[in-house]
Amino acid sequence: IAQEFVKFDEDLRYSRNTTNSEIKGQIELKILSQDIKITAIADRIEVDKQGYATILDYKTGTLPTKKEVLSGLSPQLILEAIILLNGGFNIRINKIQKLVYVKIASSEPYIQTVEIDLSASELDKHLKGLIELLEYYVDCKAFPN
Repeated sequence: IAQEFVKFDEDLRYSRNTTNSEIKGQIELKILSQDIKITAIADRIEVDKQGYATILDYKTGTLPTKKEVLSGLSPQLILEAIILLNGGFNIRINKIQKLVYVKIASSEPYIQTVEIDLSASELDKHLKGLIELLEYYVDCKAFPN
């Protein structure tokens, strides 16, 4: 596992300018006159020399599919991308290049990835969907556990 992970990590770092690990971020949204804070801790954010960011999340369990991520069933990296684009991680970027889920397994293949490319318009669509969802909960005052 260690050999494959070190190679994976070195290949990733070779093309990047900065690496940010376990970094906290947040944004505040005004939803129907109420301030809502969205927070996240990104496992890793890589930024290359052109200012293109890659957000990585390490998993030991099942990786979400692209369909699950894009449909909102696995929103973690999309939320982190929205926070990053809105300055919530205090990292200067020009755009989000991709989202990457990295599975570390105890059997071969030791490293598996799911990469998701998102355009700025797709991320904007997800932000609008998040705002609509939050408006519903704030308006209905229903916050299920």
